[in-house]
Amino acid sequence: MWWLLLFVCACHGAPTHDTFTVSAPNGPLSVWIGSSIILPCSVSPAFTASLQVRWHRPDKYKTPVLLYENRQVQEQPADPQYKGRVSLIGQLEKGNVSLKLENVSLADSGEFVCFVAGDTWYEQASVHLIVKVMGSPPVLSVTYGGSGQVNITCVSDGWAPQPNLTWRNNGVTEIPSQNHHSATDDHGLVSVTSWLVHSSSGSKWVACSVGLPEEERKESRILPYISGVDTVELERILRDKEAEMERLKQKSEGPWKEVFISFLVLLLLSSATVFVLYRKGFIKCKDLKEAEAEYRKQDKLETESLLKTQSEEVETLKKTITELQSELDKNKGEVEAHKQQITVKLDRIQRDKEAEMERLKQKSEAQVKELEERLIASGAKVDRLKQESTGLLKTQSEEVETLKKMITELRSELETNKGEVEAHKQQITVELDRIQRDKEAEMERLKQKSEAQVKELEERLIASGAKVDRLKQESTELRSELETNKGEVEAHKQQITVELERKLRDKEAEMECLKQKSEGAFPQNHALLLTWDKLKGFKESPNMDEASVQGNLRAKGKRVQCVKPNRDQPLNTYHFILCKDPFSSGQHYWEMRIENKLSCVLAGLGPSQVVLVDQLQANLPELCFIMFCLYLDYT
Repeated sequence: MWWLLLFVCACHGAPTHDTFTVSAPNGPLSVWIGSSIILPCSVSPAFTASLQVRWHRPDKYKTPVLLYENRQVQEQPADPQYKGRVSLIGQLEKGNVSLKLENVSLADSGEFVCFVAGDTWYEQASVHLIVKVMGSPPVLSVTYGGSGQVNITCVSDGWAPQPNLTWRNNGVTEIPSQNHHSATDDHGLVSVTSWLVHSSSGSKWVACSVGLPEEERKESRILPYISGVDTVELERILRDKEAEMERLKQKSEGPWKEVFISFLVLLLLSSATVFVLYRKGFIKCKDLKEAEAEYRKQDKLETESLLKTQSEEVETLKKTITELQSELDKNKGEVEAHKQQITVKLDRIQRDKEAEMERLKQKSEAQVKELEERLIASGAKVDRLKQESTGLLKTQSEEVETLKKMITELRSELETNKGEVEAHKQQITVELDRIQRDKEAEMERLKQKSEAQVKELEERLIASGAKVDRLKQESTELRSELETNKGEVEAHKQQITVELERKLRDKEAEMECLKQKSEGAFPQNHALLLTWDKLKGFKESPNMDEASVQGNLRAKGKRVQCVKPNRDQPLNTYHFILCKDPFSSGQHYWEMRIENKLSCVLAGLGPSQVVLVDQLQANLPELCFIMFCLYLDYT
């Protein structure tokens, strides 16, 4: 029983004939700008002609990238920016509905949706595309940062997507830096900027490299110092020493001490300058003595100039100090007044602050009290929730125990049914083996039958080939015979044409003769033609008055007599009485035509009257036929 349920479930879980699945890669696809790429998408089971394939962007369903419907790619409606750049790669019958995108642009970055729809079912899958653009090489610049350090900046632009930037010391050790910044322009290209504070003597050179993941990187290098760095350092040292000298001047009593101290300071500065230049590599060891002598000479000149300048500055400073002292005494009163005002303002601010603090204290106490009350209420609520949760836990524990018992029973039942399942499995295996053997035997029989049929068809083809050759030969003979008979047919045709022309001439001569004879008889029959209107009127109205009937029509009784004519007498002197089969009722009439020119109608005027034809006086041609018509109203 279990194997039957499993079979039913498996059948139910299998897709029906009208359903299908659509699959596409999970990860993103990357492509360089300007190149081509295939966006994979497949349908399972295989593609059928009734399916519709629609490639579109997520927000442009109505204007798809490509639409395949009714066994062909539809031109409308389609997104104009993809015209001529997209196509299906073929193999639709195998379920391959992949899209080929050519001349990729930066606007193609993002998601593409593969939508497949049937009559009653549809599925879709998405493909994410990343368009890559190689940016410019990084540009490095150095500025002085103070304290023997430099600020190195690295800039690179024109990348897509956002690249990563790395600093390295001497091209080996990576230098960590958190100072990174990126910006995207209107075209979607990314620019990256990074700066690094580095020691001016810490390494030979510093490198900045920029690139996309798993792609070739672009790198630039720079020396970590700038021209004029030592001059800047010396200027800073001079400023520091000048400040120190100013301090010593204030402590000294006379200008000679100041001059001496200045000389010592300049000497120290010169020594420091030489030391720094030597350390930076601007002066080599072998040139140290010459450089020192040169610097001493320059220092002497600078010292003399500096002494003179310092003396003037000392006098100026003394005057300035005197002026500042007087101004300081003048401003002391103002400072005391401002001090009193500030004291008053500080007292007022202190009082306001204390009042504000008191108000805040009271407010905080009220809030604390309110919070305590809320905590008490929440504690009661928590206790109530604890009780409810305890009851729920107890109920759930009982349900869990019940479920455990049910699981145990189901497991025991499952173990019991395992034997049955195994037995059914063996039966199914045996049955499948038998079906397989029968199938193989049937296949062998069909194979032999098909081979026999193929052999028979080959024999028939050989026989039909011989028959075709024979028919071709007969056809050739018939064609030759037909060509032979064409001459005879043409000869007969000419003979027949000549004969027909002769007969036509004879017929025309005969017609001309008849026409002449007819024109000769017409005057004699003119009297009959004059009565044609009356006869015609009687034909149209056979019940008209007897008095208006033609004189040669008269009544002879109720019976119709048929008299055989005497062929020895001339036709224009014999009385003709023509009749049909006997009748007893109904209306009848007979019509007479003479050479299709003259006509008369004979009819009875009453129910008991019979009209017979009297002798017709007319000179009729020999070849004319006379037919008399009798109309009877016989009841």
